[in-house]
Amino acid sequence: MHRVEALVFDMDGTMVDSMPWHRQAWVEFARRRELAVDVPDLMRRTTGRTAFECACELMGRTVSEAEAAQITHEKETIYRELFGAEFREVRGFRRFAHDAASRGLKIAVGTAGDRHNIAFAMDKL
Repeated sequence: MHRVEALVFDMDGTMVDSMPWHRQAWVEFARRRELAVDVPDLMRRTTGRTAFECACELMGRTVSEAEAAQITHEKETIYRELFGAEFREVRGFRRFAHDAASRGLKIAVGTAGDRHNIAFAMDKL
């Protein structure tokens, strides 16, 4: 039998209750860009995917790395602005993580989120 020494958590939806705010950020992004976007469908197709993949899905074509970076920066900035004032962890996560750490378990984050969102979430947690 192997002894568990570490836990790896996904960030969005597991550590932080962020998915409604990602959805709202896409709505606001589309509004600002005057894009017609079926946000529930976009969320279904992009949740858990990389920023580049999300940008391609949004635009309906393969985008350049530079265009993907611009789309990601704009959308994720909107996300942090919206979620910042309402930030909340997934109920019970902080307690669970604290209890795990007090038992000597290492804790890591595995996420497709961008580095700014990771820093944002870790700062808030």
